[in-house]
Amino acid sequence: MATPIFLDAWRKSAQAREIPEEGYNPDVKVVGDATGKSSFTFGIIHNPYRYNRPRESGGLACPLCDVVREVEQNPELDLATIPIDKHFAVVANKYPTVEGHALAIHRGTGDNEAPMFTTASLGKLEEYLADVALFSTLNGLQALHNGAKAGATIPWHEHWNLLNAETLYDCVGRDYGIDASPTTDVGYGVSMLADYPFAHIIFNQLHSERVSGLLKNMQSGIGSRYKCGFVPHVLCYASPGSMIVPLKVSQEKGMGAGDIAGHITCKTEEEFHALDYDACIRKLGEILYKKEELDMTAFLE
Repeated sequence: MATPIFLDAWRKSAQAREIPEEGYNPDVKVVGDATGKSSFTFGIIHNPYRYNRPRESGGLACPLCDVVREVEQNPELDLATIPIDKHFAVVANKYPTVEGHALAIHRGTGDNEAPMFTTASLGKLEEYLADVALFSTLNGLQALHNGAKAGATIPWHEHWNLLNAETLYDCVGRDYGIDASPTTDVGYGVSMLADYPFAHIIFNQLHSERVSGLLKNMQSGIGSRYKCGFVPHVLCYASPGSMIVPLKVSQEKGMGAGDIAGHITCKTEEEFHALDYDACIRKLGEILYKKEELDMTAFLE
């Protein structure tokens, strides 16, 4: 769970950013496979406020650049600590999923603005991942990276979602998603979720250099399949380790790392009550490779 020190700082940042309390106290339920064939579960999160977040610039200034400038003018908003503050400002997410949900936003603005890394342009991924993972571990958070063409609503500015998943688990009295799923060891410090039906791979520890190497190999192996020129993917850093999930279909908007990790958000009460395990699998199946369609171990170095 997010540490008390972090949560206290987050609440002050949320108040300063005028985030209403009803914006981070969602309804949550857990859904599982009614047949008992799969142990993987999803959390369905009803939070209409989150859907107010900006999804495109509309020709205006980058909203994340604006947040970085806001932090520069009001340093008390910054939740970052050494070593993450070299690259990222960390602030309460203006449109949080749950209390403690933060954004790690690259500090570059204007000419120094850093676009999100892709399999064709990894940039300083190893440094970024190491810093974000350490910050997340120290503060009890999941780190979720929506990639360009893979759920990122603002792909031209590097940022990560830092999710206080334990509060969601407390709402339902149990873990779910990738934190609750058993893993299968495939050797060399790599594992997979035992009952997750989609292509993925998990480095059991941080191993930022191995993550970078796998993404390079994924680009060489299947990058030519995509019109965008790179492999859309998400990266989740949680209790199992560093999980990489490629998308079969690129998308400008839509489901991202949180959904793929088991956190399915919805806007309406009707959808909240209607969503079940099968519906979640179908929604992810529209954008992800099945395990049998893509062997992720082929991209290991």
